[in-house]
Amino acid sequence: MSANGGSYNYGDPDGSGGEGEPIGADTSATVAACRSGDPVAAATHLKQEASKTGRDINAKPDSNNNEYLAVVYRDASGALRSSPLIAGGSSVSATPAALGTTWSNIVGIIHNHPSARYCPDPISCQINRNPSSSATVRPGQQSDWDTAEIAVTNGADPTLLTLYVVGPDRVLRQFAYQNRSSYLPYRSGGVWVVREGPTVPLNLTPTTCP
Repeated sequence: MSANGGSYNYGDPDGSGGEGEPIGADTSATVAACRSGDPVAAATHLKQEASKTGRDINAKPDSNNNEYLAVVYRDASGALRSSPLIAGGSSVSATPAALGTTWSNIVGIIHNHPSARYCPDPISCQINRNPSSSATVRPGQQSDWDTAEIAVTNGADPTLLTLYVVGPDRVLRQFAYQNRSSYLPYRSGGVWVVREGPTVPLNLTPTTCP
């Protein structure tokens, strides 16, 4: 791949654990968000993992000059895990195998756009808060959204796949694959129009995954 440019209870909604539970239901158990098949719970844990990775990227002393990349993926047991950070330069690339996973198991891709490389002027600074696209990379260069397309083509879940970018302003933002068309910069009357993704706090901590 290339980069350019809590826990929930189920089966007992009110927490009472009272009568009416299906036979065999474990009303005392808590389904960890990292293992949940529920998209809301999974997205919560994914955001927490991305927040921690964003902190780790910003903590790198050279992160204003060089790109870093990590992914969140489901491991063989179904748990969401973060890969180690891969260091790059003006861009960063790694195969899923090098990150300990496969395309089909990736649910989140996190990387940064260093200010020293992506922020030569105010317009570039704004554009590069978002994932790169065919409109913002050189001809023939693989964009961030191209990478997401490759992941989905190879089996990644398009309903959960999310790109996270630490922009030149060192703020983490999220971009759902399903809403990718909303985040593509375009020109209107000679002026770039950019819709930024929602910001993600950098102080979130993933819940412990059993």
